[in-house]
Amino acid sequence: MVTAGPDGLLGIPSDASPLTDNPAGSLSLNAFIDKFYGPASVQSEKSLYVQRGFVSGGFEGWFSADNSSHGNALVDITARVGDYLVEVQDFTAATPDPTAAEALLLKQIQALTPHT
Repeated sequence: MVTAGPDGLLGIPSDASPLTDNPAGSLSLNAFIDKFYGPASVQSEKSLYVQRGFVSGGFEGWFSADNSSHGNALVDITARVGDYLVEVQDFTAATPDPTAAEALLLKQIQALTPHT
């Protein structure tokens, strides 16, 4: 079973380097939107998240040990888990391969899913 870290987020891999601007704890609507979206998208995205019933958000990012997360190619996948919306963005300098992003999304889903 995969365990979740604080606020239900998976822990950063032990061989990875956390981003220097990872926020601590839960994020308000404004903080969450500001973290993910550029100024041109803030108003429209905020409206969508309000419609979806946003309560709080979280963010955790890191650079992989092999620096594969430094780059411009992106795999972006999202899933809903009960009341949670989980988004994984995987940046790579090479041709994007969704396998790693899908595996990380599955781990996060498992961490948020009650196990009986």
